[in-house]
Amino acid sequence: MKFSFRSQGAVQSIDIRLNQAGIQADSTNQSWSIEEFSQSHTNICFNIGRGKEKIYWASQGANVWLHFQGHTFHLQRSAGAEAAGAGSAAGDGRLRAPMPGQVKKQMVKESQTVNKDDVLLVIEAMKMEIRILAPLSGRIAKMLVVEGQSVDKDQLLVEIEAEEQQE
Repeated sequence: MKFSFRSQGAVQSIDIRLNQAGIQADSTNQSWSIEEFSQSHTNICFNIGRGKEKIYWASQGANVWLHFQGHTFHLQRSAGAEAAGAGSAAGDGRLRAPMPGQVKKQMVKESQTVNKDDVLLVIEAMKMEIRILAPLSGRIAKMLVVEGQSVDKDQLLVEIEAEEQQE
């Protein structure tokens, strides 16, 4: 799976793939081989050269945020790569929580009209703010959460009815 990200003003890329020994990750400047790892809904622990490391992560669509050794990195899947959360049915207007967290801001209400990529909610998880964007233009059919509410990974948050196409 290929990712691109911006670091120190330059666009970098990383290619991550599974092999018989574990995971191989190659970037423009470095290569890593991860022999052993475990994964939860919010983090990945792995053994690499100098010992055990932990990376916290969150994802939404083609975007992935990694928090590692005090730094947060925003990765974006390259064109053609499978989108994270593709199983969430966001294409049909049903938006689910990408990870456990708390609804910090509710930007829209039921029956409100929204445009594609409008921010609908902001969820806080692991001290990161994750913006939940409208995958299509339409009307908010159901708002299933409120500010301050805790949410679980894959919990249904919002349902949007697509706007009718004008011919």
